[in-house]
Amino acid sequence: CALPIWISFNGNEGTDGELKIYNIQNKLVSTSNFELIKSPYYATVDITSLESGSYSVVLITNKGSHNSTLQIK
Repeated sequence: CALPIWISFNGNEGTDGELKIYNIQNKLVSTSNFELIKSPYYATVDITSLESGSYSVVLITNKGSHNSTLQIK
């Protein structure tokens, strides 16, 4: 059973953001939208429907994109 992941944004970009999660085949498996406020910001993304494996995580804002990886065991 996978647990929700906690994602922290510093919000310095002062804009809205879209979080996209892609599987190993580069297929989009999750999309979430956030308001990036100017103080520490926390959001929960439910990944319980995702299978074990490696994922690419991309946060897209008006000022650019931020990439990371996620490993679900």
